[in-house]
Amino acid sequence: QILAIDVQSHVECGPFRNGGKFGIGGNRSLEYKIIKLYFFSGDILQAMRRPRPVTCGSGVFQLQRMVDSSHLLNDTKALRGQLERDGYLLLKGFLPKKEVMNCRKKILELAGVSNNVLKQPERVKISESPGLRLLDRQDIASHPAVNGVLEHTKLVGLFKKIYECDSVVTTKYKWLRSVKTNEYTGVHIDKVYVGGGSQRLLTAWIPIGDIPMRQGCICVNSGSHRTVSKIALKPSSSSATNSLEGKLVEPAKKTCERKRKRKVDELQSNTLSREHAVDSNNIGKRPRSLRDKKSNRSPESQLWNWSSSKSENNERGEEENNKNERQATVECERQQARDYTLGSAGKQGDKTSSGWIATEPSKVPKAFTHGAGSWVSHDFKAGDIAVIHLHVVHMSTSNTTSLWRISCDTRWQPAEDAKDPVLRFRQPYSQ
Repeated sequence: QILAIDVQSHVECGPFRNGGKFGIGGNRSLEYKIIKLYFFSGDILQAMRRPRPVTCGSGVFQLQRMVDSSHLLNDTKALRGQLERDGYLLLKGFLPKKEVMNCRKKILELAGVSNNVLKQPERVKISESPGLRLLDRQDIASHPAVNGVLEHTKLVGLFKKIYECDSVVTTKYKWLRSVKTNEYTGVHIDKVYVGGGSQRLLTAWIPIGDIPMRQGCICVNSGSHRTVSKIALKPSSSSATNSLEGKLVEPAKKTCERKRKRKVDELQSNTLSREHAVDSNNIGKRPRSLRDKKSNRSPESQLWNWSSSKSENNERGEEENNKNERQATVECERQQARDYTLGSAGKQGDKTSSGWIATEPSKVPKAFTHGAGSWVSHDFKAGDIAVIHLHVVHMSTSNTTSLWRISCDTRWQPAEDAKDPVLRFRQPYSQ
């Protein structure tokens, strides 16, 4: 739009404003302006690729843009490859915008929002309807006008294509959310909530209306599902924990700390044995090789060399201890991540924050994100959707606006796969 207005202003104010035909026609000034606009458009594209500062939890972080996969909808192999590589799919304009906006209006109407608010359903201020709560309103989620979007035929076709099967199922329960100012969902993986059955289960995150990053949309650590999947394949040797940041079960924290200390002691003892540590009888004495060696240097210089050697040994020992501490901490974090991933923390406690790994990206243990890509998000429009892998690390950005954020999570899997006994499923969508 900026470029179109700029070109139009140059043409209307230039030599062709009196009805002449548009064209360069040897006009060097206009040619220069068009070339300048061409490079200006490149600057805009570069600016769009730069990270954006967005509030996530209690901090502000630089988020990259999600990669749009809409052009791959007719190429099943490439679509699956993109999901396996990044752990998510962004599909712009996938659902009909008019149907999504009608769905939004119906949700607000059934929730008891006043008629004055319904005149502008796309912008509902929190102050105008402070009591809007949708997560437990399954009567709204099951209404035909709402459920028709949440289980749209295009979604059924998409998941049949991804799974390459003839029959898919979705859960009866819909995670329909209304999020107010300063609220957000912490860092987690869906497996701890809905991973008791098929490990191919996917989530469709559907914004019910326009949701920019500042209003609280989904945020994904690209590629983290590969790390988490490897963690899940390793055996666990301790009990599952509820969370890793602020919500670890206290006994599990103490157990992990004891393991860490034992590991440090073990590594230090191995290091000492490798270096043939001096026994108690030789403490404070110079090494035999130095005592027996004749030297013509003065006593002062010999003392200085011995002190220097002792200092170097102390530095090496301290460096080795720090290295052992770091190694033990990494192994402890890996064990915690393994316990979390193989457990069912999200089904305990409040079934929401009890499954969080952390409250913000900077507090996520490296065991979850080692080798993963950047944190990515998108300014969602009505009709856009995001498909999320069961193991990918993700959260939502904080809602820093005065408007309600309305969205819904729907879960999908092949009808033939094992089903989580905690969840209830609808009848399969078959051909």
